[in-house]
Amino acid sequence: MKKTVLIICICFLAVFTSASVLPLAGMIFYRGDQSGAEQRDLAAFPALISDAGLNLDFGSQFEDWFRDHFAFRSELAGANSTAMLSIFNSSPEESVVAGKDGWLFYAETVPDYCREERLDEYELARLVRTVKLESDYAESRGAAYIFASAPNKNSIYPEMMGTFFSQNKGESLLDRLNGALAAEGVAVCNLKDDLTAAKSLGQLYYRCDSHWNLLGSTVVWTSLTKRITEETGVTFEPSSRTADTLASGEREDDLLKMVRPMASTMAEECALDSSPENYKVKGRMSGLDDAVIETTCEAAQLRLLMFRDSFGRAMIHPLANSFAETVFVRSTPFDLYGRLEGYTGGLRTVVVREIVERNLTKLLETAPVVPAPVIDENTLSGINNLKRYDEARINVEKGSKRGDLVMYCGTVPEAEGCYTRIFVKAGEKYYEAFPFCDSSSELCGKAGCGFTLWLPEDAEAVITEIVAGCGGDDLNL
Repeated sequence: MKKTVLIICICFLAVFTSASVLPLAGMIFYRGDQSGAEQRDLAAFPALISDAGLNLDFGSQFEDWFRDHFAFRSELAGANSTAMLSIFNSSPEESVVAGKDGWLFYAETVPDYCREERLDEYELARLVRTVKLESDYAESRGAAYIFASAPNKNSIYPEMMGTFFSQNKGESLLDRLNGALAAEGVAVCNLKDDLTAAKSLGQLYYRCDSHWNLLGSTVVWTSLTKRITEETGVTFEPSSRTADTLASGEREDDLLKMVRPMASTMAEECALDSSPENYKVKGRMSGLDDAVIETTCEAAQLRLLMFRDSFGRAMIHPLANSFAETVFVRSTPFDLYGRLEGYTGGLRTVVVREIVERNLTKLLETAPVVPAPVIDENTLSGINNLKRYDEARINVEKGSKRGDLVMYCGTVPEAEGCYTRIFVKAGEKYYEAFPFCDSSSELCGKAGCGFTLWLPEDAEAVITEIVAGCGGDDLNL
């Protein structure tokens, strides 16, 4: 008995010692992946003597270096990720959630899925007012404006989220926003309803990526062009994407890459768009993720100005085939003023504002470049629950310049949090401002109500009064 116990102890000690020494000893013969697959800089080997003398941080720096470079690190990390996903159905990366049958989801989308209140009723009203100001300005310049939010993957496939998360009753922020915008007269393309209805056609999103696949993007193209036809009367030719134009290939799955950064193969094959390219790119284009992409196409009638995120990537090819001119913009702030005022081509412009569902609250962080509309003072008398604040009670900061517009941000520290519209008096005129303080301002996050507005640089920009409209019984101020 004692001999058996001794053998077990010796074997355990041998295994433990080997596991402890192997990563260090293996570094003599093995060089791990130095390709930067983790999308970060690996720690460099520290110097014992620095310019200032003895490096007192050598121990901690060596620990960082060893943690990044020990032998078989990537293989062990990959094995751990594979085991957690396949055996325990759990993600080793906190920003990724493991669902059923190998499906992965962004952890950021869980609050939307669970119907948590991400914005209260007043914040939602401010968001609606922000989009409404964009829409009104576009229409004042003769353009059609359409708001189209890309649904989170688990909004279309809630059944694949697994049993760890449960949905509360009620509407999601996207549902509430779409309904409120439509009530305010903003043209909305409800991609969530259209994608949900199209699930019978096949899988619309990748299992291990947050985006819709080629079939999903084709459904979105159909939905979007149908909505544009309703707004403009211009019809579109059927999509050139057919079964024989879809080639088989691989892609980088963004969620899987976060969980298994060293993975050499992707989780599933995907269809690659090989349909005819009837458009020409203006200028140089390095890839579909460029901040600005412009195209021209002869067999079309409208101009498209699309402010988009990564979901718009799969839409560039079919939309460029459908419009006489396109401008796809991914940089912020979205310069609606520069793109509309500076256009001299004569075509009617369709403005599409696309943003993924999980980022909707970010619309209350960065103000688009839209000149603040002048408001007749008599209009103020028709708005409920107004409170006026004189110059002494206002904090104002002059911000960046875009073309001949200058941004002004500010706060009213003593104002209540239930305001939904902000009017700024500069000189003898009243302007309506975006009802939040831009995140670029040092005043952002300060107490009280915030505001942002773009004024002509030659305007009288001494702000002397703020008029805040509070919600009360009327949130559709």
